[in-house]
Amino acid sequence: MGEILYREEEVRTKMVRADGEIRDVLVQLRFMDRDSCIFTVVDVTERQRTEESLRFTQFAMDRARDLIVWVRDDGSIFYANDASCESLGYSREELLSMTVFDVDPAYPRQAWAPAWTRLRQDGSLLLEVRPTRKDGSVFSLEISASFLSYGDMEYACAFMRDVTERKRMENTLRMSEERLHALFESAGDAIVIARDVIIDCNEKTLEMFRCTRDEIVGKTLAQFSPPVQADGRDSLKEASVKTKACLEGVPQFFEWKYLRADGTPFDAEVSLTRIDIRGEAYLQAIVRDVTKRKQTEEELRRLSVAIEQAAEEIIITDADGVIQYVNPAFERITGYRRQEAIGQTPRLVKSGVHDGVFYENLWDTIGSGNIWTGQITNRRKDGALIQEDAIISPLVSSSGGITGYISLKRDITEEVKLHSQLRQAQKMESVGTLAGGIAHDFNNILTALIGYATIVRMKMEKDSPLLPYMDQVLSASEKAADLTRSLLTFSRQQPVTLAPLDVNDAVRATQKLLKRLITEDIDLSTRFTGEGTVVMADRSQIDQILFNLVTNARDAMPKGGVLTIETDVVNMDRGFVRSFGFGAPGRYVLMRVSDTGTGMDAATREKIFEPFFTTKELGRGTGLGLATVYGIVKQHNGYITVDSEPNRGTTFFIYLPAVDLTANDEERQASAVKGGYELILVAEDDGEVRRFMCDVLKRYGYRIVEAVDGEEAVRRFRDTADVNLVILDSVMPKRNGREAYEEIRGMDPHARVLFMSGYTRDIVLDKGVEEGTFDFIAKPLLIDKLLAKVREVLDR
Repeated sequence: MGEILYREEEVRTKMVRADGEIRDVLVQLRFMDRDSCIFTVVDVTERQRTEESLRFTQFAMDRARDLIVWVRDDGSIFYANDASCESLGYSREELLSMTVFDVDPAYPRQAWAPAWTRLRQDGSLLLEVRPTRKDGSVFSLEISASFLSYGDMEYACAFMRDVTERKRMENTLRMSEERLHALFESAGDAIVIARDVIIDCNEKTLEMFRCTRDEIVGKTLAQFSPPVQADGRDSLKEASVKTKACLEGVPQFFEWKYLRADGTPFDAEVSLTRIDIRGEAYLQAIVRDVTKRKQTEEELRRLSVAIEQAAEEIIITDADGVIQYVNPAFERITGYRRQEAIGQTPRLVKSGVHDGVFYENLWDTIGSGNIWTGQITNRRKDGALIQEDAIISPLVSSSGGITGYISLKRDITEEVKLHSQLRQAQKMESVGTLAGGIAHDFNNILTALIGYATIVRMKMEKDSPLLPYMDQVLSASEKAADLTRSLLTFSRQQPVTLAPLDVNDAVRATQKLLKRLITEDIDLSTRFTGEGTVVMADRSQIDQILFNLVTNARDAMPKGGVLTIETDVVNMDRGFVRSFGFGAPGRYVLMRVSDTGTGMDAATREKIFEPFFTTKELGRGTGLGLATVYGIVKQHNGYITVDSEPNRGTTFFIYLPAVDLTANDEERQASAVKGGYELILVAEDDGEVRRFMCDVLKRYGYRIVEAVDGEEAVRRFRDTADVNLVILDSVMPKRNGREAYEEIRGMDPHARVLFMSGYTRDIVLDKGVEEGTFDFIAKPLLIDKLLAKVREVLDR
């Protein structure tokens, strides 16, 4: 037991129990005297273990990484471990002299009592605070406080952890999540997260599919698809294949047709990828509505097709005028291939017709951002000139700068030609109207002149010295009558007698006469087509066409040449009319008269059908030959054109409507002039013509009643019994011929009426009298023709 001192002592030692267990004991020694002592052995094993545990606990608390403090119910601190001192920056002595309110000045004192009460009731409390360190910095603490009572005292043991970094990370994570969520929700595409079904989607998805979140979450995207895709694929099967491939790690990108909640279809591009969340595989689908893009692409495709197939030239250049694009119409119209034009400037087709000022004005206009419109003459690759209607517009960027130019040009070469032909036709119509009016008035004068001259000639003795002079008067009068007939023919007011006529036969019949018209150094060649060359025509006027054209051809070949007359049958369809600018659809007999003479320039060609126009020297022509031909053709409802260039000869094309009839070769036999005794009412406003007619008719036995206008004619017919024939001028004052005719027929439906006029039969028709209900005779009135027509009507 070691040395025992002579005093009271306590000795800690160990003892072995009978069972072999080693126990800690406290031996207390008390010496009674020198020879005796009392010692007590106390087993302190458990107490020592408790003390050791308390020491370890104290050690652990002092050195714990978390902050540990003990506080009383008044908030005073009576214990703080090392971590608390280190984190707060105070020494232990400083902390033990402080309260909770000193450490966290922001904590409201009034909140302490309710918080302590809640701690007492619940036994524990979790909260976060932001205390202030000694250096003034603030940090975050997470506190787990436990309530303890000892005796009549209440305490709280608070375990605190510095969560500043965690808070920062949580805040960073929260902000990152918020940003991701904002991106997720604000994305321009629909974003869908799915496993077996959709578990989440963004707002764009709801907008795109026009549904609520409840209507889409829990379903699959395939359920928003039509049964069959545009290419015929089964939607469900195809979706299953793509989903399986994606989950196996192969991203999918494809086009898809979806249905909105209201059933409206739309086109989409879908990007399908696999994402892993907490070890679980999910599908992320990004859906982009490409309906508008496809519509735009289709519009661009249609626009591209329209530009490529447009009949008008389209040229696109850069800002410097260098050609970037031309459409096929450009190639067709100009003759330049696209490869030849691209990289060039529009000077490629410059004609040289316009001066520099023209192009300066054009570039000034488009260079200032304005649109230029106008007509421009360009030159094809083969050198031919083309007239074009052009619109040139600048291409302006969003910033307002000019990036290029686009030119739209329409070939109006034929249109200009047709307009020229129309102006020529209108001019010819005006000239014809004037010529017809002059001829009509002149016919009235000639009627009296020829008529009275004929009467005088008839009364003269055969040996009268004045007879040759009278013959000259009649000859000159006949020439004047021929002149008026030519004018009336030109103006289509000369009466014609139409009958079926074979043009081939007509040309053959006149061939000998035509050869007499030309000189020996001119070769006459004829070529005839087969059958089908019958037209409704006046034989004498067809002959006149040939005589006039052959005469002109002869004069155009003073040194000889070749004159060719050909016939053909052509069908005018709408394409023919569009191409040539004249005609009405149907079958026509074509007569071509060609020479190898001097030809004509454009200025001459425009005037050749005008009356009195001639290029021949004075005294060698009246200028009515081609005007007469023009009038005859028009009166036969035909068309005439000319093709001629200087030193390249001339060809006239005469188109006459073909008929399915047989030509009539019978000649009318002239009958002897007869008179009569019948009563005739003559209505003519021209006094000289009226007196001549009355004198002639009286001379041949007829009884006459005169009227100076239509109104008097009606009155005289009503007041005179047994009028056998009424002769009416078609144009009279007060009542014209038609009006008088209708009133007379109203009084006597069987009244015989003979119309006369210096105009054609067509003019009478224009006045409203029906075809087939009247007889007609044209001025100037020759005695034998007048008497024959009167007798014809009376004897019918």
